[in-house]
Amino acid sequence: MYNLSDYELEESLDDRLSFRRFVGLGINDSTPDSTFSVFRRKLEEEGLLEKVFEAITQQLEGKGQIIKKGTIADANLIDSVARKPDQNDDGTA
Repeated sequence: MYNLSDYELEESLDDRLSFRRFVGLGINDSTPDSTFSVFRRKLEEEGLLEKVFEAITQQLEGKGQIIKKGTIADANLIDSVARKPDQNDDGTA
């Protein structure tokens, strides 16, 4: 859905409460590190990766929760160049 690598998924689970809630991790639970890549590799070896993905997609569609594409954005606050309180709209004092 988000096109995350195994590493990015681990980082997101460490950082995002919504991800932790989705996979059933409590706020104080440790995040599995290599579990994702080991599990994905085993699914690929057995030819089951696509079947698992399709089953999950069907479950989400059945609940009306399918997401076709997602984007994760990191927001940072920066100072803007704005009129100072003692200036007129034309920039004069």
